[in-house]
Amino acid sequence: MNSIKIAARQPINIEQTLQSGQVFRWNKIGEWYYLVIKHNLIAIKQESPEDISVRSETLSGPDLETAVNDYFRLDDDIEYIYKSISTDKYIRSAIETYRGLRIVRQDPWECLISFICSANSNIPRISSNMTNLAAEYGNKLHMDEHSSYSFPSPHQIFQAGEQRLRELKLGFRAKYVAEAARFVSQGELDLDSLKKLNYEESKQTLTLIAGVGQKVADCVLLFSLEKLQACPVDRWVRRAMEGWYLIEPNLSYEEIRSWAINRWGPFTGYAQQYLFQQKRLETNN
Repeated sequence: MNSIKIAARQPINIEQTLQSGQVFRWNKIGEWYYLVIKHNLIAIKQESPEDISVRSETLSGPDLETAVNDYFRLDDDIEYIYKSISTDKYIRSAIETYRGLRIVRQDPWECLISFICSANSNIPRISSNMTNLAAEYGNKLHMDEHSSYSFPSPHQIFQAGEQRLRELKLGFRAKYVAEAARFVSQGELDLDSLKKLNYEESKQTLTLIAGVGQKVADCVLLFSLEKLQACPVDRWVRRAMEGWYLIEPNLSYEEIRSWAINRWGPFTGYAQQYLFQQKRLETNN
């Protein structure tokens, strides 16, 4: 077992990050969070607001630290981002409450499938869909007494076919997951290449996939493809905008997104994520 401590030297809150609707395959056992990063099962424990402990059986030393730093975007200057987006009392309150919540940099393929599965769904159901897919077609990974699975490749899911995906309880989403797998496995889309395109070009390319609308595309761009200006607008973000910022009700997705980008600029995605978390948890409590 390989174990290291990472001094982030900036706020990092593992719990709020993992519980903020960005990623769906993780478990907490005692003080440790278990998740798969780049096909490696990794355990993470919060030690202080700026320090974490990390364990892995397959990665060690600099490789382990690099994988975790990359996943939680510890290369982002979060204090600078906070200053940039702190335009009003609502966002300042959200930052104070959820300080250390990070935008993640996850695998684009798994991110794409998770948000296709998010259509007319909720976090527990998305987690179930993604866990079922990984357990059926991924490779089993072990650590301590815990096990998980790597996420299957586009080819594996394409070979499974729509009917088998329906049997895994993906419902109507099975059709779109199968089509995305075909699209990527047959080389019609290289997800990693979208990192090199600008926001508009990469979004336009993603929406060529059936089942990928504006919100799904923005989620994938924000949580896996380096587009921190992306602003996914779901019901929680819309409620925050209408309730706190008094924007007109019934504005289109694009109108809300444009309003947000005009306000928060290149870090709109961070502002969106903090407002999403604040409104969602405020409403549910």
